[in-house]
Amino acid sequence: MGRIIGAISEDEYNQGKPMLSAVVVDAAGFVGQGFFRLAEQFGTLGPRATNQEKEEFLAKELERAYATYKCRWLELKVACHPSGNLTLQERRIGAQMWNDVQEKDLFVNAAPATFYRAVARRIADYASQGIVVENYTDNSAE
Repeated sequence: MGRIIGAISEDEYNQGKPMLSAVVVDAAGFVGQGFFRLAEQFGTLGPRATNQEKEEFLAKELERAYATYKCRWLELKVACHPSGNLTLQERRIGAQMWNDVQEKDLFVNAAPATFYRAVARRIADYASQGIVVENYTDNSAE
């Protein structure tokens, strides 16, 4: 399977598109090491990249893939930050990792009323951009 995904990614890269293999993950939710080796081969990732640089590169390739292929669906989750405050998290459909929405009133907010108003505005903003919130959960009480 890795060779097929690699060939597709190489073809996409040669057309100026993102590496489609960025969206292919294993059972644990991680891309294979072949993804990073291919990026090194293309010269888009340094051969001695740190784990943080690899994560940042993967995040950028995912964003490029979602933008290129018009993946416009999200999941949203309200979570309790380790500080005890509310934080909105989002992830693209099919992604494994949740990302904190690090914007005013949506990240580490101690005022529930302000937080939930900001969440409602965020959802309305998504809708105005044609982005569908496929799933919304509130885990703040857990």
